[in-house]
Amino acid sequence: MKNCLDWLEISAKNSPAYLTDKNIGLVCWADGVQALQGINAMDAIAKSLRAWTLPFSVPIVKRELFENTGSKEISSDYKRKLDLLINIATTRTAVFETLPGRS
Repeated sequence: MKNCLDWLEISAKNSPAYLTDKNIGLVCWADGVQALQGINAMDAIAKSLRAWTLPFSVPIVKRELFENTGSKEISSDYKRKLDLLINIATTRTAVFETLPGRS
């Protein structure tokens, strides 16, 4: 994540700078409940870079990500959550861009 943030510095002098008025969906995975701590940290960083974070995020518990041990199939629960995040992100963008003064 730090490398991504380093690259955002390139946009510092752009108008608008950084992530101004961009909608950001947050997904983080960890071995346990620490994924939510990652979401909280990314939320603070995104807001400091002038982004709008979506009201729904997906903290993923690593051991529950796949259907079975050794499987590469994402569990139906996480598929549903990720689909919902994508739906919110695409719908929110459409609504946000129609607000007066936004382009």
